[in-house]
Amino acid sequence: MRRCYLAYVSLLIVCSCSFLFAQESVKNTEYVEVQIVPSQTFSLEDIEALPLAPGSEIEYFDNGSVRLQILAELANQLADNGAQIRILREFLLVEPLLGLNSSQSASEIACEYADEGMDVYLRSTWKYSYINYNGFPYPYTVTSIDLHYQVVVQGKVDIDLENETGSITHNLEENLFSSVNRTVTGISTFNGQPLAQAWGLRGKDYYSYTSYIDYWWIKLYYDSGIDYCSALAYLTDYEYISRVVVGSIDNSTGSTGYADYTSLSTSMNIGTSYPITVTNGKPYENDQCGIWIDWNHDNDFDDIGETITTAGAPAGPYTASITPPADAVAGDTTMRVRIVDTSEDALAPCGSVLYGETEDYTINVVSSAVQKYSGGTGTPEDPYRIATPQDMNAIGANSEDWASYFRMTADIDMSVFAPDKYNIIAPDYRYPFTGVFDGNGCTIYNFTYIKAASNVGLFGYIDDGGLIINVHLMNAQIDIGSGNGAGILACRVVDANVTGCSVSGSSIKGNQYIGGVVGYNYGRLSLCYADNIEVTGIRNVGGLVATNQSDGEIIQCLANVNVIADNYVGGLSGDNYGQISECLSKGSVLGRDGGSFANKSAGGLVGDNSKNVVNCYSNANVTGDSQVGGLCGTNASSSVVAIIENCYSTGAVNGSSNVGGLVGLDFSEPDGETINSFWDVETSGRQSSFGGTGLTTVQMKTASTYKNVNWDFVNIWRICDSTDYPKFQWEPVLIGDVACPDGVDFIDYSYFAKQWMLTKLSFDTAPDGGDGIVNFLDFADFAENWQGDYNQLYEFANQWLQRGMYNADIAPIPSSDGIVDIKDLAIFATNWLAEL
Repeated sequence: MRRCYLAYVSLLIVCSCSFLFAQESVKNTEYVEVQIVPSQTFSLEDIEALPLAPGSEIEYFDNGSVRLQILAELANQLADNGAQIRILREFLLVEPLLGLNSSQSASEIACEYADEGMDVYLRSTWKYSYINYNGFPYPYTVTSIDLHYQVVVQGKVDIDLENETGSITHNLEENLFSSVNRTVTGISTFNGQPLAQAWGLRGKDYYSYTSYIDYWWIKLYYDSGIDYCSALAYLTDYEYISRVVVGSIDNSTGSTGYADYTSLSTSMNIGTSYPITVTNGKPYENDQCGIWIDWNHDNDFDDIGETITTAGAPAGPYTASITPPADAVAGDTTMRVRIVDTSEDALAPCGSVLYGETEDYTINVVSSAVQKYSGGTGTPEDPYRIATPQDMNAIGANSEDWASYFRMTADIDMSVFAPDKYNIIAPDYRYPFTGVFDGNGCTIYNFTYIKAASNVGLFGYIDDGGLIINVHLMNAQIDIGSGNGAGILACRVVDANVTGCSVSGSSIKGNQYIGGVVGYNYGRLSLCYADNIEVTGIRNVGGLVATNQSDGEIIQCLANVNVIADNYVGGLSGDNYGQISECLSKGSVLGRDGGSFANKSAGGLVGDNSKNVVNCYSNANVTGDSQVGGLCGTNASSSVVAIIENCYSTGAVNGSSNVGGLVGLDFSEPDGETINSFWDVETSGRQSSFGGTGLTTVQMKTASTYKNVNWDFVNIWRICDSTDYPKFQWEPVLIGDVACPDGVDFIDYSYFAKQWMLTKLSFDTAPDGGDGIVNFLDFADFAENWQGDYNQLYEFANQWLQRGMYNADIAPIPSSDGIVDIKDLAIFATNWLAEL
């Protein structure tokens, strides 16, 4: 098939519809993925009216072009009539065609491909449904696969895609508990396999004989094996190409007759000239050099402008200037270089000659009119700049950039995209994001993804040293129905770092492994927080992460959330198999009624702990049925040594059985060990716990309680003795908060008043770092962080320096002086909340 850019047509809809309805049962249907540039005679509306391949959508680009999948025959007719169309990929599709019999259901149509005369019911051994391409006549090889499948699940099911011999298998679902209707794209497991074979969707059910494969289709993208014409030489000991220098290519070689150096590549911008030099290794008087470049990617060198004229004597060196033309197609294409003895044969890009040599190279054509994202080149020194929702969405479409560097340069509102149209970045674990994404303190607003799916998040998989830093999401909404695995920021973090990131004012819903920020954590999360988030699921659900795995670390993170699930539910993490330290949780945790596994392992910080929770606290309120704890619902399950050390909880704890102020249940004492940890028996309403020491509120707010067991109040903790519970050193202190307890109130106000207009005192906070005096610049900082009764503050402020406002004019004592000023403020603050 020729790949081309041309100009347009007018017979669009007429020719396309005839193809669509001429298909039979749609076996071996040829499709293509194309890029089309609208024109005056072939508008965007015309393009949007084209019939699309199943499971595909139109994708719009900033340069005005669109990408879509259509029938190959339709694409050929459009090109022949002048459409500005470029073929990107070719594929075959098998899909049962609705409409052959209007009474057929999807299940009945699926039977055509099943190994039985009905839907393929699954058993404890593998059962298969086949789509057979054995009769396909061409020796094409697979480059990628898209697959859609619908499976009705009544038990626990595994689903795989397999080649005909069973030698290669791609896992699709493992331990699936709920029905799926899913499309998986970009499967590369079978790349290089012959297209002509039977493809099997196999499944087995561990518990039930009523689960079944209902329906599926497959897209097989292929390499047709089309190549450029051959160019050989019979005698190679004479003239030959000894060196080619152009751009970043500098290749010195011997004589072979023909050599494929397409692994060597250089980039060329459209409209820019690049010098090239070709050296003759053994010149003769009639030698000539030719250069050809396939600008339009049609696998030949026949088109106008594809021959590059060289200069130089017969002996060389030969020189030329290469300038990619305006209509050159962006991307990799082939450059052919050839030396020929023209006394024997004509100089041409193809065919065999007596003397000479031919070499092929790759040119990467870069369109000067199309700039990726909002600038940058993706390097550490010049990261891609992300400033628009289109920039953000484009990252997921450009997998070649997933190892690059990105930096946000503006806040972004993602509400321009429909709830299911966002391109998740790196949605497949085999192709993770391994680059760096710096949010630069900017905020992503209104990220929405509502679709029955799995492995969902702004990012899918982050792995191999990837870094996400300073990314903030606000008002995000994710609802994946019965899907598994989701986090608002990322689905999975593996051998990667997420630091300084946050999600606030958002919600996320799904089935299993649902986290407010990250779903599965196998990496390192630090200084991240989830604030005012609703997190809802069935099991393994957490306010910050769903599950913290054995390699996972969560350090200095905060979750202020409402979490609702059936079991393995925690304010910070649903379960923990790794390390959690210096973290805290607030809000509420609810283990709701959801069946036989319901209301188990609900904790204010962690639902089920199987490793280490050290230097953490929770004041989240926890409600469940069984295995409910103020800090952890369960500890040390499955004979794993688990440690809770230097932790406390203060939230209310309610449940029916195995309920503890700190820990609900320890399955395997002494494998589970709770060291130097406490809970508040008054605020929790619980007098007992599977570990820890219960204390009164007064004892919990006394510094010696913790210092007596060697808590670190230098590097980790701080406490306002006798007035507040311990807090972390890393927790921010509000400007103006100079006295215990934490928070800006009238105790701080009295300090403020006593230091008014004096120099070098602790209330001198403004401007940044202070100016040597406490005045109204400092008062502005103080008021901004006020946590007391605003009515009291307003009443005082309303009377400030106004004569006649005698109800606040109380100083000097005993007679007052007719004005409300700092003298009154000092007495007012000194007597604040004092009992008579």
